[in-house]
This record gives sequence, C-alpha cells and structure tokens, in this order.
Amino acid sequence: MMLSDGEVYRVLSQSDDGSGYYGLYLERQVAMEAPSCPESGSIYRTRMLNELPIGAVTIAVGESDGSSAVLRIEAIVDGSKVTLLSGEVYERDAGNFFVAEGDESILVQVNGVRPTNNLWG
Repeated sequence: MMLSDGEVYRVLSQSDDGSGYYGLYLERQVAMEAPSCPESGSIYRTRMLNELPIGAVTIAVGESDGSSAVLRIEAIVDGSKVTLLSGEVYERDAGNFFVAEGDESILVQVNGVRPTNNLWG
C-alpha cells in the first residue's frame, strides 16, 4: 500500500510457529512492486488488488490475542469496510471448513463478503 506521503508498505502475516511473533504486520518497502512478479526464492506473488477501495482509511477495529499479535484489522476505506484476518481456511471431513487464526495467509473481506474477482478462486 502507498500512503499519501509516498511511503510504501507491504502487509504481511506470520503463522504462529511458537516464536511468539505472529499475526499481521507492516514492512516498509523502497517502492511499489510490479504486479504478478515472483518473489525471490518464494512461491508467493505480488498482484494488484483492484477489488479493494482506495481512499482515506480509518481503522475501526483491531483484534489481538492478548500477546500483542494483531490477528484482525477492520478499516473503513471510502465508505467500505475492509477486513484483514491473519488466518488460513482448512477443509475438514465431509466438505466442512474452518478458519485457523494466526496463520501465514491474509484473508480479505470487503463489506462482509470476499472480493468477487475470478482470481480469488
């Protein structure tokens, strides 16, 4: 994300691996990365999230687990509620699913639903 003053940050999530450092966090970047470029030595890619609103942001809710780990952020962006959750969706038997919080993925909802772009699966 790029701030109005031109500073660039990347939103990341660390899984709870027992080190005590997990959840959502920001990492300062020198510049915006090009969309869809493979990261060096990683399976992850960077892509533009055109589904997300742009504008002034107000943090509405920040949820932690008591150890300073931020697991969920809700922000109001240009009138839309954007929720970021540090977690992963896992399948259980019989096609049921559950969300494990404090995982390495970032789950995103806009106004209570997942973005509808075909890239989200």
